[in-house]
Amino acid sequence: MTDDLITRLLTDVENQPTWQELADVLWLAERLSRESDGRPHTWGWERPPVPDTWSQPDSGPPAGRTKPPGADPPHSERVQLYADVPRDVASASARLALPGGQDAVGNATPVRLPTTPALRNVLALRRALRPLGSRTLPGPGPELQLDEEATVERIADTGFWLPVLRPAPVRWLDVALVVDDSVSMAVWDRAVREFRDLLDTAGAFRSVQVWSLPSEESRSLGVVLRRGLPARASTTSAAYSSPGELVDPTGRRVVLVVSDCISPSWSDGTLEQLLRLWGRSGPVAIVQPLPRRMWERCPLNLHKVTLRSPGPGAANTRLVKPGAPMPVPVLLLDPDSIGPWASLTSGESSVVESLVTLVGSSPLRRPELPDDPTAAELSPPN
Repeated sequence: MTDDLITRLLTDVENQPTWQELADVLWLAERLSRESDGRPHTWGWERPPVPDTWSQPDSGPPAGRTKPPGADPPHSERVQLYADVPRDVASASARLALPGGQDAVGNATPVRLPTTPALRNVLALRRALRPLGSRTLPGPGPELQLDEEATVERIADTGFWLPVLRPAPVRWLDVALVVDDSVSMAVWDRAVREFRDLLDTAGAFRSVQVWSLPSEESRSLGVVLRRGLPARASTTSAAYSSPGELVDPTGRRVVLVVSDCISPSWSDGTLEQLLRLWGRSGPVAIVQPLPRRMWERCPLNLHKVTLRSPGPGAANTRLVKPGAPMPVPVLLLDPDSIGPWASLTSGESSVVESLVTLVGSSPLRRPELPDDPTAAELSPPN
């Protein structure tokens, strides 16, 4: 009776309860059960006690003050909640069980409860990305908007009330989110999805493209990309693309590589050359989900350096003197780490201190990746 009652109450409501409302129901049921056991019943809260300064025998009420009515109500008049709850609910209870478990209830109704977000300080991260959306360029499309200043000047000069239209501005940067598809990155899937959603809704980029990097398959497939987030549970083979597709000759694309940098392709220098390919045309950075104290275990040539940018959207090769190893900033999913990099990339700041991995100073070498996206001939696996 008790399990059926809770199930019926949850399924008969017009709108499914949220987890807060469900928690309130369970809280109430536990307290109502005390009444059925014959124990003294309290509702978890009462009116806060009013300081009674007039009950002291050696002093009366302060001058000009009187005791407010109802300040000390009797116990029978204290506030009680849900006084009209049916009596059969008072003895209601329900068992919680995982789906398919031994204690699962046959007629149970699954209820979705949110978990703790994987990303902390989402609002602060959004503010940290704000400098990247501060610049706009005239859009290439047919969409137009009113140029108020030019319209006013035309009216003042010619006397004709004709509007002046100009191409609607667009964000000046795209972002390519490249997610390492190695086995060790499976634990970060949810954080990657939330970071992708953050980039989509930040309003800082013209477009957000998502790619998967099968770094553990580079020895058999070469360095290739797949569109979309890693599909670990999928058995269908996705089409492969060349990393050169992310090269933007105009320098208006930012490449963010999300990886824990543990797969063998980071150790043998394969992905180092991939970073060099992207860093020659635009900004590229590594987003490291591991905590800072564990970075030394990764095969990265880490150094803390001073980066100097000649202007907005500068390629990584332009952040240092010619001939020096190319720096690639290594960022945490934290506003204190992403903020300075965004300020440098947008041109808001010209000099920042950053922890980077130096590409080109490692003794390990792999063949250079082609500069031309069409130069790499890719064939799908058999």
